[in-house]
Amino acid sequence: MSNFCERRITVIYFASLVLDAGPNSDQGYEISSTSLLMHVASELFHLHVVTLGRKKYAHAMAKLLDPIGTFFSGRITSREEAHKGKDGYSKNLDHVSATVSSVLILDDTPRVWPDHQSNLITIKRYAYFPHTWQKQQMPVGSSPLETGVDSDDTLTFILSMLEKVHGDYSLAYQSTRDVDIRSILATRLMP
Repeated sequence: MSNFCERRITVIYFASLVLDAGPNSDQGYEISSTSLLMHVASELFHLHVVTLGRKKYAHAMAKLLDPIGTFFSGRITSREEAHKGKDGYSKNLDHVSATVSSVLILDDTPRVWPDHQSNLITIKRYAYFPHTWQKQQMPVGSSPLETGVDSDDTLTFILSMLEKVHGDYSLAYQSTRDVDIRSILATRLMP
């Protein structure tokens, strides 16, 4: 399988899903499970950050997830590039250099992708930091950062799903060059 085929899918990655350091935070934390996820995902996909946070927040999240700048390579879109409608801001693919048929979106808020629901895998919000843990009404002092124990399987689920979708895409790509990720997601995500 050629490298071109392997990295043909673009993943839109909602950075604060993985590590929510807060919109005003420039803190950096090394978390091995997130590092592993980012490394594996970057080997399989072109990664983008699309967030409704402001530009400063978007870049802080990208730096947190990708301190060296190799995973996203500047592919970061923030609120300033988002669409604002009567129901608030929504995310779009205007700044993503890929065809819609090859874009896979991971997000914990499906309503912000009104035009791309068929490209979306809705995932559970990952809470690592104390303030995020508390926002989800979890016990104070029990966040993974505070306890050193991370029993949340969100990152494992994401990695597993990415590997399965990539495998399905690569298999289909061997037969036909006209593969649509939305068809794969429709089959893979069926109840």
